[in-house]
Amino acid sequence: MNPNVRYTLILSFVAFVALLGSSLISPILPFYALAFGVSLTLVGALVSSFGLASVILDIPSGYLFDRFGAKRLMVSGLFFIFLSALICAFASNYSMLLFGRVLSGVGYAIYTVTSFTCMGKIAPNDHRGRYMSFYLGMLLLGSVCGPALGGLIGESFGLRMPFIVYGVSSLLSCLLVHFGIGEELITSSKSLLQTNLRSITSIFKNYTLVAINLAIFAIFFIRMGVVSTLVPIFASKNLGLSVGMIGGVLAIAALINFLTMLPVGSLTDRYGRKNFMFASLFIIGLLTIAIPFAKSTISLVTIMAGLGFGFGFSGPIMAWVTDTADEGQLGLVMGIFRTMSDLGFIVGPLILSVVASSSLDGIGYQPFALAGFLAIMTSIFILMAKESKK
Repeated sequence: MNPNVRYTLILSFVAFVALLGSSLISPILPFYALAFGVSLTLVGALVSSFGLASVILDIPSGYLFDRFGAKRLMVSGLFFIFLSALICAFASNYSMLLFGRVLSGVGYAIYTVTSFTCMGKIAPNDHRGRYMSFYLGMLLLGSVCGPALGGLIGESFGLRMPFIVYGVSSLLSCLLVHFGIGEELITSSKSLLQTNLRSITSIFKNYTLVAINLAIFAIFFIRMGVVSTLVPIFASKNLGLSVGMIGGVLAIAALINFLTMLPVGSLTDRYGRKNFMFASLFIIGLLTIAIPFAKSTISLVTIMAGLGFGFGFSGPIMAWVTDTADEGQLGLVMGIFRTMSDLGFIVGPLILSVVASSSLDGIGYQPFALAGFLAIMTSIFILMAKESKK
């Protein structure tokens, strides 16, 4: 088998397992924390600690890739995740649990930034969109499957068991990367550029990279703030849907997102990335604005299916980053890229929840309009960016 194909399959499988494990504990984490007798404020701090640790370490992780290469960092990141899962599983108090979650965020940042950069390095130029869309699709699939499985395991075997499963899967992934990735990925490129404040500044002077980072921020702002936070509440309060029906609606959107990514990735290899990225943001923006006008289950399913299609068009965005970045700064550029996605992940739910709370009867149009406007405005910035260099 072609080494690039083998590495892509390995990294995509590990990405699936990593996100499956991470999302596995999401439905039980608040209840696990409450079992230690802490306040809801401390529960919120525990949930946020993972994302905050990732944001802080995304850029340093990119710098470490440029210094030390992919394999040893991926193994280290997965091993940190393994240790953190065991610490959380056998935590005897809240402080120990919080430390485990912070360590998990550290490991996740190291692994994801490194694997993103590694995918950019091994994907051939003429098939980069297809390879990287497949990788992101597997990442998404893991995050979709995890919550239901985690809830089932926690309900059947206790709240500690999802952490144990997460730890075992992380250890197996660590071994798979160690024995499955070749020696040529241990060291970084010889064309390494010195990473310092000046090199970071130079990246932000590149308009195309700035536009791409704004796009990934907007995508995660809406994915987490709208799809994961507002839509379930809107579907319940405004339309009266049950939890099971809401899960089905979100699953349809996620499935269409996954099925769209791979063919779109191949198309961008032939026709360029920019127009697809513009279409993604514009479709997402319009349909996000349309959500509060859904008056039935069918209309909500139709809008969410369209959103899944729009998100699928954004699959090759990581390939566009790789096309645009200088080879010696790829790790640093990916670190900044991950930082912007994590910021959208954290900020989206916070801002949109505050805006939504102003409505006394269900959820009004305001938060959806704000998020949709952000996506449409970002699509305009994308139009002025340069097409990928191939």
